[in-house]
Amino acid sequence: MEEGEPKRFRAEPPAGVLARVTNAQGEALDRLARAFEGFGASASPSLVELTSPKGVLQLLTHEIGRAQASVRLVAPAEAYPILAPVLRRAAGASLEMELLAEAMVSLPFAAVGVLGDGVEWPGIPVVGVFDGRSAVLASREHGEVRGHWSSAPAFVAAARHTFDRIRERS
Repeated sequence: MEEGEPKRFRAEPPAGVLARVTNAQGEALDRLARAFEGFGASASPSLVELTSPKGVLQLLTHEIGRAQASVRLVAPAEAYPILAPVLRRAAGASLEMELLAEAMVSLPFAAVGVLGDGVEWPGIPVVGVFDGRSAVLASREHGEVRGHWSSAPAFVAAARHTFDRIRERS
């Protein structure tokens, strides 16, 4: 909207609208997470299907931001610039971090290893283990993501084992 009489409105570029909506969603998710912390309900393990590439990035950002001890992550190389701010905070807090990607990634605050050819996975692996309390096991192929997030101890253990096997073959 421009100042003056009569009021005149002009269209905003689609990228600006998307940035505004994405920011508002992120803030809403942060408020919701803080509200849930106050409920005091027992944290029962759950399993959530992941199907949205942007949703997975938001979930990874949230989980890395919540981590207090360690972050183990295998992600597509193009995810790292998006995750860089929260990874920088984790590095600044001296969290134990192990990061891997299918291609070379340069972060000034943390090393990112490159996956070797011996990794058998449908598409590009997305594997995250956060403090040993939650995990993501997924794949990205042709712009689509398929996988799961869970806080179930067996799922987290399987994700940790998977991460270790991927790291060994890299």
